[in-house]
Amino acid sequence: ARLSMDKNATIDFTVNYWMPYIKNTIKPLMTNLGYAVEHHNNIVLGTRTKGNSILVVHPFWSKEYISELTEDLNGKVSIVNVVDLVSNVLK
Repeated sequence: ARLSMDKNATIDFTVNYWMPYIKNTIKPLMTNLGYAVEHHNNIVLGTRTKGNSILVVHPFWSKEYISELTEDLNGKVSIVNVVDLVSNVLK
């Protein structure tokens, strides 16, 4: 509803309903999977000591935007949708 009412709405993890979900579900889940988690504004990045990283992305982010983010991270990152991260672990 928020997005349909505001064409300039921010689509990221800084929205009030995403913040507790990231803090209380995603970050602990990633930590339990062996990732050191960084959360800065709209970016949630998990890195393992072996160097492999995952970027958690919003379900509504475009492929172009995600590509920009991975370029900023030197492209050495796997992409996982925030919904899929939890779904795949619970299978």
